[in-house]
Amino acid sequence: MSDEPAAPAGVPLWRRVVARLLDYLTAVAILFALQVLRVTFWVDSTAAVIALIAVIAAAVEIPYLAIRGQTPGKELLRFKVVRDSGEPLGWRLATTRWALPGLSLL
Repeated sequence: MSDEPAAPAGVPLWRRVVARLLDYLTAVAILFALQVLRVTFWVDSTAAVIALIAVIAAAVEIPYLAIRGQTPGKELLRFKVVRDSGEPLGWRLATTRWALPGLSLL
């Protein structure tokens, strides 16, 4: 059994991009809700907002991929990211998968 995630066979690039955008919109919506509730009153700069969106996106994406193989965006577009065996990625691969696009926000 390989530790590498399976390529999303047959999933068009546009669906993957739309799923990623939906996931980031989810993070923005969570940030907005926290702002409304005044939990994040200290966020007053663009850099802080972008960093917080990255943290929220990680807090959503990593557990979803590790346990279910789907983020909310991927679930809406009906595809999963799984190992060759069909099992979810697990924590290490989910974190690695998030790191490149997620850390690029910072």
